Amino acid sequence: MSRSSIILMAILVILMIYCLDANAVAPLQLVKSQCYVGPQSQKLGGTIIVYFRIHNPNPFSVKIGLGCSIKPVEGEWIDDKPHDEEPSVPHGYSTQSRYFDIPSYISNGLYTVGYGIMDGGISGPYFDTHESNDLTVVSSSKTVYVDDSNSAGPWKGTSNNPFQYIQDGIYVAVDGDTVLVADGEYTGTGNVNLTFKGKAITVKSMNGAENCVIDCQGSENTRGFWFRDNEGTGSILDGFTIQNGNIEGTQPINYNGGGIRCDSSSPIIRNNIITNNSALHYGGGIYAYYSSSIIENNIIKENSTDVNGGGILLRKCSSLIIKNNMITKNSSHMAGGIDCDTSSLEINGNKIIENYAHAS
Repeated sequence: MSRSSIILMAILVILMIYCLDANAVAPLQLVKSQCYVGPQSQKLGGTIIVYFRIHNPNPFSVKIGLGCSIKPVEGEWIDDKPHDEEPSVPHGYSTQSRYFDIPSYISNGLYTVGYGIMDGGISGPYFDTHESNDLTVVSSSKTVYVDDSNSAGPWKGTSNNPFQYIQDGIYVAVDGDTVLVADGEYTGTGNVNLTFKGKAITVKSMNGAENCVIDCQGSENTRGFWFRDNEGTGSILDGFTIQNGNIEGTQPINYNGGGIRCDSSSPIIRNNIITNNSALHYGGGIYAYYSSSIIENNIIKENSTDVNGGGILLRKCSSLIIKNNMITKNSSHMAGGIDCDTSSLEINGNKIIENYAHAS
């Protein structure tokens, strides 16, 4: 047998072995020292984010299930199966996450968190499990910290280990909490199209609007905030620059509110710079519908719409307050600064200058 024939046969044998083992999946493992929850202190009825650090030794992605339970240090496990996730985990090391809702019927105190990764999805057997005593259920309000520079984690919502994304901070906050956002420029998923989810919380920049920017980057159907879950004046947005929103969609829901939109919600919007946002129809800077919001001490400038209300448009609002704002250099077809449609409101102490309506 020639040398080339021997080499060819060896290659064929290797290929046969590979094909026989192609469907074999080596077990994945939790990197237990790097599994954690954020925040580590949470109220009854609140939500935590559970982070799984996973090693996949296979040279391909593997679909798994992420399971989680909590229990008192001396007590029974409490499951939260509706939040089980089925991610596809890439080769090597990666961090996956899922939510867990703290039941309102349990007691305050220290809880153990159980982590589990399941073979093939949430119905499979467990690859690996882990337990850690790193959750305290409390009754007092808290501050949740966010800093976009913490790209590597851990993300616990503390001052030392803040969340990377604003929406994660909002998600784990409960009524009475403050989400405190560090200086930086916040972009992309998790930092735009933000919602308060009906919570009476304060979302506030650490050092004012000039230092904390939410940049929508002109992406289609992207705005800073959308209040749509019956928020009241206990929901406070304080101290951000919100810029480059672009609501130019093809559905009516995406026609209005380039920077901020309020639907049947009445938050306090204060100390912000709302600039260079655009909407196809109404409210380049702010659009409010059936709202009694307080809009105070903001700079609302250089926003635009193709129809009405370049700066602000109000529709069917009552007892809404606009006070001590600078509203300038906004433009639209009609009512470049403020458009009030079937609304009752108080307008007091504002500077409304150099706005432009180009209707002939």
